[in-house]
Amino acid sequence: MPPERSRSRDTRVPPRGLRTPRWPQQPPPRRPWQPSQPRRRVLLLVDLEPTRELLTELDNDAMEVTTRAFDQNIRLSEQQALFTYSRLLTPRQVSLTTVEDLLHGIINYMFSTWGVALSIDSIDLRWTDSGGDVFALRNPQTIGYLLGVHRPHWN
Repeated sequence: MPPERSRSRDTRVPPRGLRTPRWPQQPPPRRPWQPSQPRRRVLLLVDLEPTRELLTELDNDAMEVTTRAFDQNIRLSEQQALFTYSRLLTPRQVSLTTVEDLLHGIINYMFSTWGVALSIDSIDLRWTDSGGDVFALRNPQTIGYLLGVHRPHWN
């Protein structure tokens, strides 16, 4: 005589017309809100002018030497370009790049341009909105999240 098998392991299909009753199932859990995938690239421009003032207070004149006041051969547009960190992000990078990633890029740019070594803890990024309000950005926030919150129609 074959050994008894439990019904939970029974893989046989019930005869046609005899269906097992379905228990009510709970709806699938809701996923937390996530920003939509952007469809275009984003150009980030970070003004490094306040950093120059900070370094001057710390008796480091590396950035001051590359200003128009020191060298008359530098045009104003060249000085602005020199004191601007820029990064072009693809749509995928917008949702993955964090504020901390940008800070690392800024520190590397400053080191390769002026030879200034700063720690990531010594600087922060600040957002200025169209109303003139300024606030600091937290390191784990992504660019996609910040754009979704502060510029809802950017996409």
